[in-house]
Amino acid sequence: MVEYYNEKTKKTANWSDIVSQNPTASFPKVPSDDIAKHFGWEVLYNGEVPEVSFDGLKVLSFDGIEKNEQNQWIKKWSVVNRHKAYKDADGKTITKKSQDDAYIKSLTDNLEVSNRSKRDMLLRETDHYGLSDVTMNAKVKTYRQALRDLPTHENWPDLQESDWPTLS
Repeated sequence: MVEYYNEKTKKTANWSDIVSQNPTASFPKVPSDDIAKHFGWEVLYNGEVPEVSFDGLKVLSFDGIEKNEQNQWIKKWSVVNRHKAYKDADGKTITKKSQDDAYIKSLTDNLEVSNRSKRDMLLRETDHYGLSDVTMNAKVKTYRQALRDLPTHENWPDLQESDWPTLS
């Protein structure tokens, strides 16, 4: 969906917003940049979007609107820290580091829960081999043991696909 910018009001809008803001005007169903411009709106392009680190401690942040070298309005983006120090209601300083550590711990905890769920599902898929009228072969026993041992894997909980045992 095309987004427009009005330099006079410093606001952004989409086509339906422009139409609804001008109830006495007649608009075509298909958006027209020329008509939008007549009402003071110009197309707003996304500027260059910087890379964000994978660790999750940096985030992409909208950083304003400016004209580029081609005289087009563009959105500016920057990478900023996810957290910053602040004082809580009791006046205690909550550091960026303590917030970062808590955030990373929550990501790790969630990944552990997800991995355990996947592991448990894979164990359930082979439970029928443990019934009293079925003999579990050594390959299945080894596979199941490897699944149970996953939480002690050196990469836990950041397992790669190759870290997961296979039955084949």
